[in-house]
Amino acid sequence: MVLLFVFVDYVGKIDGGTSNKLNGKKKQLQMWMKSVMGNTSMRKYYHNTAGGNTNFKIVHNIIEEYNFWAEENAPTMTITKEYLHLNGILDPNKMITPKDRKNLPSFPSDIKL
Repeated sequence: MVLLFVFVDYVGKIDGGTSNKLNGKKKQLQMWMKSVMGNTSMRKYYHNTAGGNTNFKIVHNIIEEYNFWAEENAPTMTITKEYLHLNGILDPNKMITPKDRKNLPSFPSDIKL
């Protein structure tokens, strides 16, 4: 959950990430987290996340569930996997070569995950 909160607060400020923030999507996501997310068992978010990059997998699962809700309630407010990946929430399904690792976005050193 910490990784998700850091993403929401710092997107647009991540070294090597995109310059644009979540804008209205941030408010919509936070509203969903407060009013809808708690109605779902946490098991749904951490299911099939064992192994490496667990924190990234959980964030992707949460955003996938949010997007499912958003498609019916606020279709323009979805957040893509690519957007997550470009802003420090690495896609665990993408193979990263040592050469690619140099270009990955990273959180500033003062942000402790």
